[in-house]
Amino acid sequence: MKTFTHICILFLFNQLLYSQAIERFHLSFPEKLISNCKYNSIEYCDSRLDTVNFGTVYSKHYKRKVPLIPSVNMSTQLNWLIQGALDSSSINGELLFQLRKLEFVELGGEIPSYGYCPLRADLYVKKNFGYFLLARLDTFIATEKGIGHIDATAVLINSAKQTLSNFVLRNLYLEPSTKKMSTLEQILHADSIEKTHLPLYTSPKYNNGVYLSYASFKIQKPDYTLLKVSSKNNEIQSLTLLDKKGKSLKINYKEVYAFVYKDTAYISDYFGSYALQKINNDFYFKGKGRVLPKDDQLDAAHTPAGQTTEQITLNNKFAFYNAKIDHYDGSVIWYDKVK
Repeated sequence: MKTFTHICILFLFNQLLYSQAIERFHLSFPEKLISNCKYNSIEYCDSRLDTVNFGTVYSKHYKRKVPLIPSVNMSTQLNWLIQGALDSSSINGELLFQLRKLEFVELGGEIPSYGYCPLRADLYVKKNFGYFLLARLDTFIATEKGIGHIDATAVLINSAKQTLSNFVLRNLYLEPSTKKMSTLEQILHADSIEKTHLPLYTSPKYNNGVYLSYASFKIQKPDYTLLKVSSKNNEIQSLTLLDKKGKSLKINYKEVYAFVYKDTAYISDYFGSYALQKINNDFYFKGKGRVLPKDDQLDAAHTPAGQTTEQITLNNKFAFYNAKIDHYDGSVIWYDKVK
């Protein structure tokens, strides 16, 4: 009986360790000192939708995908980064680093063959009682597809941490170019403020028509007049528009970013067109996506603007997922499976 109890305890202990499996993220530190630095401390603000981790990555140790979290809290890491770059010519100054988007996504099977990481961050200078924008980082990091025997996880993480480190280090000797001051409250609600400048979010109704890109959709200036929408089995198949020569032209829904028909806005993806719902000043939809066969999670947590789900997914199992539009660049964020 005692042996059986010991076995049960050991099993539960192993399960606990397994459930707590993680990989650690740490910034790249400077290889040389930087002269004439104007800042010697930095605050950290995480404004992402999900701040629990930085996504999931494949772990060689655990032989599966596990959450990626900072090895030490990011505030400490950023201050270590700056302190490691300062020489005797540096002066006192304070920065604020706002992380607005960062999530690692790996694709291509149980052991990923490639991956990507959308990355957005703002850097502010703190002066007196306000903050002044110093620099903005908005990029999309990706490994080459079919990377073969190269460790795709290591390549992706190294690229991301180098990008973040360089973003801070190259701005240490610069002054903000803007005289516009922001409060901490405004910075924390930057998304809401940015939306007040976009007709898509402020207009009481949408302009009917075809939008080839998010650039035209967000300012509500259609690229073409929409004449007709054709459907089959309750799924939109094609759009008939009026071209620049005044002639009607039939196109596939996949060829456009979005369209508005009978005052309803739709977003298009490789697998369909979906009606948008505006909830709490964000646009949501339920869309079809491919899933990983092993863990039944969406094979594309973030679809870059201008890139279809088909281009970044690999297998044949489908499910419907809840998704939202990133107001900043029009990319699609897929966040959970429809129950």
